[in-house]
Amino acid sequence: MRHTAWCLLWLLIARPSNGGNENATIVLHARPFDPAATCSAPLADGLDCAQQRPVVTCDSLSHVDIYVFAKNFESMRGLQVKFMWPANWVFEGWFGSCQPGSITVVSPVGVERNLSLAFECTGNGVTLQPIGWLRMWTGPNGCLDVIQSDYPYASHLLSCAGLITSLGNGHCGRICVGAGGVDRCDPPPAGEWDSMIIEY
Repeated sequence: MRHTAWCLLWLLIARPSNGGNENATIVLHARPFDPAATCSAPLADGLDCAQQRPVVTCDSLSHVDIYVFAKNFESMRGLQVKFMWPANWVFEGWFGSCQPGSITVVSPVGVERNLSLAFECTGNGVTLQPIGWLRMWTGPNGCLDVIQSDYPYASHLLSCAGLITSLGNGHCGRICVGAGGVDRCDPPPAGEWDSMIIEY
């Protein structure tokens, strides 16, 4: 019931627009499994998108924490995405209370793998802002992607003013076993901010 009520509120306050966040990116970073993992662990390791870029390649059959960060935005108070990974990868859980006041409205469990979160307004998109992390066992091959959510407005960032920026192919990172990983520390290429990933 709480999730339904929040979704209805989201629909009421959200307005499609670039929201000033057309350069927003979702940065993925793979870190070896750590039972004592925290939201700031990758940042403590030195991850900063300048001197140290995110790790976007995993070993096969490895136990990893895949961190989700937002970057290059002007303001943010919500995020909605969907993840896709191969059937031979094993999902162990989502840990997503990294932003102050964070509420996980929809968690990426089961076959849908949608994620919707709301949190307190933040305007510090110059640095990496941790959202949470997925705990996974990778398979022998394949990639974890961010694709279009099944929920209203698809995958997007919600600004502090309630404006929506669509998150498409130019916005989102990718983690792969072997080659194919994508580092999204930098703003998307010009003209790609409104592109969409329609299917995996």
